[in-house]
Amino acid sequence: MTSETSVAVSDLVVTLSAVGPALALAQSNKYASAGLLLVAAASSLGIFRFGLSHPGRSLIYFHDLFTWVSKGLGMSLLATGFYYSNNLPTIGTIHLVSAITITIVRIANLTNEQVAETATEVVMTSAVVSFLLGSLYLKNPFAILGTLLYVISGLVGTDGDILQVKRVNWFHYIFAFGTMTLMKAYQYENS
Repeated sequence: MTSETSVAVSDLVVTLSAVGPALALAQSNKYASAGLLLVAAASSLGIFRFGLSHPGRSLIYFHDLFTWVSKGLGMSLLATGFYYSNNLPTIGTIHLVSAITITIVRIANLTNEQVAETATEVVMTSAVVSFLLGSLYLKNPFAILGTLLYVISGLVGTDGDILQVKRVNWFHYIFAFGTMTLMKAYQYENS
């Protein structure tokens, strides 16, 4: 396996875009901060995985694991934090409980891999869609833009190329911009 420097660099951008907001929100929104830290953990492992010529099996395993955790639990924590900060705790709690449940089921191997992956996609997608609908309802322009960027990054995907640039790099850069935009969403107050 050869080093994939461009992917390592785009993972670095995602890491930096998540760590700053995670630290900035640590006191005011612990759920969003934790979700962003999971994103940063996954992408920081990606820096090493794709930056090294011969990443070890354990590095690949942990990068895949944290990528999965950041998709399922991380996205739900971002939605939970958004709803708690906007005085809609019931919706936030639904996202939190569903994410914790799927994480426990997956880690405890209580179901087969395909079912767990499908459930993770459902939890992640519902968190993003709910976040977008809540953003529209609350008229939060930063949350609307941030979640739309997350949707666009998901539609771009990670396999193949667009305009001779790896899709995974497009995904990372769009996702990073969405993450930085979401930081403002947690601080926005609609007057």
